[in-house]
Amino acid sequence: MMKSLLFVALVGGGVLGCASGGSGGNGTERGVVSDSSPSQSADVLTGNWNLATDPPLQMPGLRMRVTIDSARGTSFFGRLTFYFSGDVGGDLNAFEPFVGAIDQEGGVAFTINHHDPAMLGIAVVGQLVRDTILASTFVIGPDTITQSSERSWLFLREKRRRY
Repeated sequence: MMKSLLFVALVGGGVLGCASGGSGGNGTERGVVSDSSPSQSADVLTGNWNLATDPPLQMPGLRMRVTIDSARGTSFFGRLTFYFSGDVGGDLNAFEPFVGAIDQEGGVAFTINHHDPAMLGIAVVGQLVRDTILASTFVIGPDTITQSSERSWLFLREKRRRY
């Protein structure tokens, strides 16, 4: 268990370090790039992002949505707003709000920590392409799903309804 926890902590730190274009130590705090960076603005990420796969998972599968509420510079702020694994819903209150980062090439990274430090969270590293985040690394708890799967894992922006 401790080995898995250490892995997610390292991945989580590396996730934000990669998204900020470095390994830290350059005036950034918690892996978030400062607003004076020439990187892409995180404003493009605000909204709801639903997990999808290619090829699609058979239902009930894994269903997840993150909501990015706001952005400032290259940092964005969000929360887990829907989480089902199979036919079991996850307790959304068990997860902390998160801070993520986007770099000038559209690299996106965020880690959603569990309130209980003994429980492992969720980490995503990917590339923003239009309204899709293509996950190159997707970690849920002790499992790195992108390494153990023949699927592509994506987060698709939910289309906004116009009234």
